Amino acid sequence: MEIQKVSSGETVIARQKEKGSAKAVESFSSIVAKMTDPANIRDKLEEMNEARKEQKEHEQRMNMRTTERRIMPDGTIQVTELEGGKVKDRYRYHPEMIAVADPTKPPEKNPDGTDVPGTGGIKLRPHFNIFNM
Repeated sequence: MEIQKVSSGETVIARQKEKGSAKAVESFSSIVAKMTDPANIRDKLEEMNEARKEQKEHEQRMNMRTTERRIMPDGTIQVTELEGGKVKDRYRYHPEMIAVADPTKPPEKNPDGTDVPGTGGIKLRPHFNIFNM
């Protein structure tokens, strides 16, 4: 960067004209001609249209409502509905529970070594339906 001493009433453009700078030689009409060039205007308009489209897509994504489903360790299903990245609704529901044999509580044995039916441990396990997911 060049530091210049400028006397009162002297402009930077006049100073550059004295030096013969290429920027100072440009006339006002050439600057206006560049600004009003049809190709330049077309490019600017295309850039503005692309920016508008991106903005609209971003707004649509932010207003879109999405649903997330998670299976919690206890078997409940947590449903979270998001709108624009923010939680709008969250609820849990318990799936249908079915009885299954509990391997930690084996059935009682008869004196002859056979199992006594109906005496084994039973626990409830969530039954997941693929359509609930």
